[in-house]
Amino acid sequence: MAALKRYKNKLKAIGDGVEVKASLITDEGAGNGLFATMPFIKDALVTFFSGTIISWEAALVLREQKASTHMVALVRREWAVDGRATEAGPGVGGGHFANNNPTATANTRLVWIHTADGLAQWPVLKAKRAIRSGEEITFDYGKKAWKTDHT
Repeated sequence: MAALKRYKNKLKAIGDGVEVKASLITDEGAGNGLFATMPFIKDALVTFFSGTIISWEAALVLREQKASTHMVALVRREWAVDGRATEAGPGVGGGHFANNNPTATANTRLVWIHTADGLAQWPVLKAKRAIRSGEEITFDYGKKAWKTDHT
């Protein structure tokens, strides 16, 4: 993704540090999950979110229809990244495939980084602790997927 080019050596995409396969999480509906194919040190940027940018209003409609899976907020209630139609292929960010883990054992957290032009922020997953190769990557969805304050 061109907007994240200054992070190209830090953020990993599917096929280059992360992969998508059947989740180890046994909760109903977990489906596929995101897995590390290399080790990540604590505080490393792990992967980014891919998808279509939609308006905040469209995101709220999808949320009301309970169709807002794979959605992450952008730019203070103006836009969202809709990853519902994102396919797991080489070069695609894996963020939308990371499953929810609302416990203290989640190994990444959702953060926003500045894009190359410095005009926007983009959601990425950052390692909370060291992550082993083969480990499933999770984060606490909490309210952060719909976070409106990017400070």
